[in-house]
Amino acid sequence: MKNSEWWGCGASQLGLSSQIQNDAAYKNLLNGLSPNGEHKLRGKPKQVKDKTKKQPKERAGVDMCFAAPKSVSIACLVGGDRRLEVAHRQAIKRTLAFPEQMFSETRVKGERVKTGNLTVAIWHHDTSRELDPHLHSHCIVMNVTQLPSGKWQSRADEI
Repeated sequence: MKNSEWWGCGASQLGLSSQIQNDAAYKNLLNGLSPNGEHKLRGKPKQVKDKTKKQPKERAGVDMCFAAPKSVSIACLVGGDRRLEVAHRQAIKRTLAFPEQMFSETRVKGERVKTGNLTVAIWHHDTSRELDPHLHSHCIVMNVTQLPSGKWQSRADEI
């Protein structure tokens, strides 16, 4: 099975689907640019004028990691039951669909606006750092969302 994929309505709107084959597109999105790097999808955070307060940091996105229990990892990766890997990947997509539908939003002039779209890069792994069998996936939810008007900007809050 492939080890990476694009997911979400935002990814579809950007023309991203199936396996992540273009590292430049991935890096551009992390930097708030369109996949081809030609358009800015989010601005820099507004600077706080009060010097006693912390300046906001620009966020590329958030990593949501989903891991199968060790017994499932062993049955799948050592025992060869690949149906468990398929089930793991389906569960991730069903789980991501909930925040995309219910919580993806941004702010426009201080008002929250539901957008209903996320742009997610999913990276699938089958070992731990110690090289033990460990079925898990990192879902990088990019800090971009598309408004109903078609304009792109950063998400209001991290998931």
